[in-house]
Amino acid sequence: MPRIPCSSPTSTAKSCRSTTSSQLLGFRPDELIEQSLSRFISPQETREFTAALREVVECGVSRDAQLNPHTASGEVIPTRLNASALRDANRRVIGAA
Repeated sequence: MPRIPCSSPTSTAKSCRSTTSSQLLGFRPDELIEQSLSRFISPQETREFTAALREVVECGVSRDAQLNPHTASGEVIPTRLNASALRDANRRVIGAA
């Protein structure tokens, strides 16, 4: 499934611009930039997503976090999040993919 949200372990979970994401969700790419995930998923799923990101930072990977983002027309698209830590040359976590 397409990757919709992205984040940094030091910032609030945000949505990233992606042609696939904008097509899947029915938003223009500029409508996805710097938007809170709460615009697309429920508060409980936002908490679960944040917990999955913590798991990525602590363990290096997160598997099968369930998200149900909403499209511009209100349709729900069940999505599973699998992420791995992105590290810099000093092995510090700088993001997730």
